[in-house]
Amino acid sequence: MRKILGIDTGGTYTDAVVLAYEKQKVLDKNKVLTTPNNLVSCIRKVLEGLDLALLSEIEYVALSTTLATNAIVEGRGARTGLILLGYEKKYLHKFEFTSDIPTDRIRAVAGRFDIKGREQQSLDEAKLEKIAREWQTKVDSVGISGYMSVKNPAHELKAKEILQQKLNVPVLCGQTLSHKLNLIKRATTVTLNAGLIPLITDLTKGVKNVLSTMNIDVPLMIVKGDGSLAPEEEVLLRPIETIMSGPAASVTGAKYLTEVKDAIIVDMGGTTTDIAILEDGRPNLSVEGAKVGKWQTSIASLDLRTAGIGGDSEINLTKKGELKIGPRRIIPLAKAAEEHQNLVSELKRVKEEMLEFTYTQFLLLAKDKTSISYSRREQQIINLLKTGPKSLALLKEELDLIDLKFLRSDRLERLDIVKRTGLTPTDVLHALGKLNLWQSDVAKLGFLILKDRIRLDVSTSRGHNQKAISEDFLIKKVKEKIALEIGRHVLQKANTNLNKEEQNKLLRVSFQEYNQFNLDFNFANPIVALGAPAEAFLQQLQEFFSGETIIPGNFEVANAIGAAAAQMFYREEILVKKVEGDYVIFHSNGPEEFSSYSKAKKMAAKRGREILQNKFAKAEIESYKIDCSQEQENFDELVITRIICEGRGDPLTEN
Repeated sequence: MRKILGIDTGGTYTDAVVLAYEKQKVLDKNKVLTTPNNLVSCIRKVLEGLDLALLSEIEYVALSTTLATNAIVEGRGARTGLILLGYEKKYLHKFEFTSDIPTDRIRAVAGRFDIKGREQQSLDEAKLEKIAREWQTKVDSVGISGYMSVKNPAHELKAKEILQQKLNVPVLCGQTLSHKLNLIKRATTVTLNAGLIPLITDLTKGVKNVLSTMNIDVPLMIVKGDGSLAPEEEVLLRPIETIMSGPAASVTGAKYLTEVKDAIIVDMGGTTTDIAILEDGRPNLSVEGAKVGKWQTSIASLDLRTAGIGGDSEINLTKKGELKIGPRRIIPLAKAAEEHQNLVSELKRVKEEMLEFTYTQFLLLAKDKTSISYSRREQQIINLLKTGPKSLALLKEELDLIDLKFLRSDRLERLDIVKRTGLTPTDVLHALGKLNLWQSDVAKLGFLILKDRIRLDVSTSRGHNQKAISEDFLIKKVKEKIALEIGRHVLQKANTNLNKEEQNKLLRVSFQEYNQFNLDFNFANPIVALGAPAEAFLQQLQEFFSGETIIPGNFEVANAIGAAAAQMFYREEILVKKVEGDYVIFHSNGPEEFSSYSKAKKMAAKRGREILQNKFAKAEIESYKIDCSQEQENFDELVITRIICEGRGDPLTEN
């Protein structure tokens, strides 16, 4: 019986499972809170809670991680230099090209190919050597993006050779990441990728060190954004391919746990709820490529809708006293009270003095970064929090603020120097007695203050008045918000041509109950609900949609199961194009010319298979299957044929 260790580091929890692959059985599992600033620490902790005897029998480790996604969103990463080959400077300035690239260290170097992959302008090797001397000790990694590298990668490869001889840092070529012609996307992708290399290197070293101390000597595999696995060595060169790794693992986990081929996958975590569609056993992938934060990449990833609603989402009131849930994630009151007993007395004061509900939130000092230059107000906040958490009411008093908008703690919270705690859906579960991890009495107190202050509009409360507000009502409001997001995603994928306002109106009307009729959504495929809060919040989605909701066994660790159940997947896309009377095929190893269309197509499929076979061999995968298909595009008189070869392999080998 072959065993695999699956690990998922999410924004709130880190999960681990030992999976008996063929028997589809979870032999052991564990869940711990994630420490975002020290992923290795929580990975060590989650593994220590597993049966060590089982860990000694695993064949490999599969890891899904939010590291790449979070690093890009938060602007973290290495000092990266970007070399643009063959990009004309006048167009770079005219279209403000460099403002769309995530680095300030950008240099343009001569060297250009034509659309047939023939050299038009030789590579300026002398300038590359000069740049290398200038960048000594100033960059941690370098990305190279050639104007026509998808037609011929020779200049990128030569530039890499020159820079690696002069700089002792990783150097990456854009053509290894994307074969798309979009110049900005390719340059953005290779730049982000280069900046992630030191981060993913540190993570993999840390994970391997943890495994070593536990006497686990097996290969480390990592989940990519398309749901497939890649060996550690590949990911160290192309870490950007791991963006959306966690959500992709959840889709694989859903398929593995339920054996459904068509479904709507809803994964609710502490921070967000991710929604994806599974069709014919495969997840929908983004046609445009993954977008992370403000950066559009050309990396294949899950076609995903991420909603800012989770177990730890902020519950607050607007200025008008209307209920607002999310998108900000905060620490639940019940959890914060475990370490900070003064929360109770301060909450009681807020309740007795009938202060605004917002004042039930607290700020607490997570860490004091001496390397950061603080403003006068930021330093005042830090000094006040050194003695313990302070409610917003108390901070307003001690800082003598007219209004909380003058607190200006946003940057401190964004940098995780200061954290915020307040009422969350997790607290509501504690107040209802459905969860008993932390201090339920504090959660109940927070809810009572909310109940005293809330004023609901009849149209949004469906007739509920202030006295009728209950914990169950809040649970239903969370469900309704998630249901809206599910409906929007399905409507968008159905190409209904409805704008966002029209979608919301249609969905909200369908959620209402009428005397004469009922407008209902009847999904043809089931909703598969995953994630730690799924049982509490997603079990009764039938309140909003007709159709089946499946919550499978081990739903709370589905991402880790998905990591363990994932397969290897490689894709090679080869263009066949008529250029000046000849038929040219373009692939990652360079262009080739042929006299006839049939010969070009035949060779394209052959080259695709050879490239994928080499990738599987390099990854030491013996069991795999390769299929090639053909797509044709017509642009007036120009015909482009794409030969797409896809290979799937099993990382496991028989004992």
